[in-house]
Amino acid sequence: MCLYCALLKHKEHSFTHLKDHSTLVRAEVQGKIEQVKAKADEYRALCYQLQNQLEEEKEAEADIDYQIVDVASKLKEAIISEIDRQKESLRAENRKISAFRQKLLSSEKNEAESKLAYIGSTMEFAEKRLSYGSDYEITVVGSDTKERLETLGAEDVPSIGQMLPRAFNETTEIPSFKLGSVHGEIEACDLKLPCGHPCGDKHLVCRSKTSCLAQIRLKCGHQLGSCYEVGDVDINKMRCSKGHQIFIQLQSERRSPRTVTINDVSLNDSVASMKTRAFKKSDATLSLTLVFAGKTLRDDLTLGDYGIGFQSTLFLHRSTSANA
Repeated sequence: MCLYCALLKHKEHSFTHLKDHSTLVRAEVQGKIEQVKAKADEYRALCYQLQNQLEEEKEAEADIDYQIVDVASKLKEAIISEIDRQKESLRAENRKISAFRQKLLSSEKNEAESKLAYIGSTMEFAEKRLSYGSDYEITVVGSDTKERLETLGAEDVPSIGQMLPRAFNETTEIPSFKLGSVHGEIEACDLKLPCGHPCGDKHLVCRSKTSCLAQIRLKCGHQLGSCYEVGDVDINKMRCSKGHQIFIQLQSERRSPRTVTINDVSLNDSVASMKTRAFKKSDATLSLTLVFAGKTLRDDLTLGDYGIGFQSTLFLHRSTSANA
């Protein structure tokens, strides 16, 4: 049997007996099996470790969930208790205010009723003397009765103003409270990948991704592809084969619209530079205003700031005194 190509007959290679060769192969395979067994033991230990961590995570989730429910129940009871306390406090305050107001009114009412009873008895006495009294009785008590009536008639009736109206101002603001906070959120990894970009993934410790998905753009603004697909390239030395034109339509009231093409445009170019380049392609002398999608563009912003892509058409508005 050939040692190199495993053919039974081969003139160009050296040969050995099949029995000797198979023994050697068996020994090599057995050695590899032992290596793989050791690797399998390592993975078995890793699976056991991960399974334990999974169980711990499930227990932690259930424990924290119980704690959240417990603290929420306690806070709910505290809030309900506070609401009941305020309810009883307001009712007691209402009774106190009403009792004092009613006391004042009752006192005034009793005094007015006493005065009314006195006036009534005085009038009744005078009327009886007039109706049934003899000349002698009128002569004896008339002067005193007249004086009492004059005094009563001259007195002013007390004026009691309307008391402040009773009202209840409802305030049902929900109290501000915080049950707590849950910790353990996996944060986005900020370690640098070999390419220099941050990982950005949420992963277990020491499990950073190996393929960078950051999008690489050329200086012109065109997207080249993801970092792991593009590889280690110098984008400053690369030329883009795509179109880099912006079309600017000159608006004029004297002539029909005319479109000029601005070549070699970068999405980082400012609106002011677009206006300057449009000046050079026309004989306009006054200030211009660029408009895109019905929106007037600011000179200090770039095309990329407005989301303007290549092959887009901008509209240049100017006064009629400029030559079209």
